[in-house]
Amino acid sequence: MEQHEIDEIIYDELGMAGAMVSGSKRARPGQEVVWNANLILDGPGKCWFGDVDLIQSADALQRIAERTGRKVYVLREHDARFETEKNPRLERAVRTFEPSSAAGRGNTSDAPPAPSA
Repeated sequence: MEQHEIDEIIYDELGMAGAMVSGSKRARPGQEVVWNANLILDGPGKCWFGDVDLIQSADALQRIAERTGRKVYVLREHDARFETEKNPRLERAVRTFEPSSAAGRGNTSDAPPAPSA
């Protein structure tokens, strides 16, 4: 799958890069937001950034894994930006999503949820 096809899938599912859940960076009750998240896919690497509500966007993130056939990692900003941009800390993923052909769908890492400021 070519990069432009992956980009189109992610745009279809999550919208434009840089999306914001809330300009005030405050989560509402029932939200599990990763502020300034980075979306990393096995193979192409970093493909998207922005705020992600893991509850509201869980199905979209799983569909990205299914449609691309690649594992999707949701990382916090400091784990895939600045000095970690070229070597994202995948082991620190807040949540991972795998295509159904891989073992375990929508596995959650041991990382705690993002604090709601």
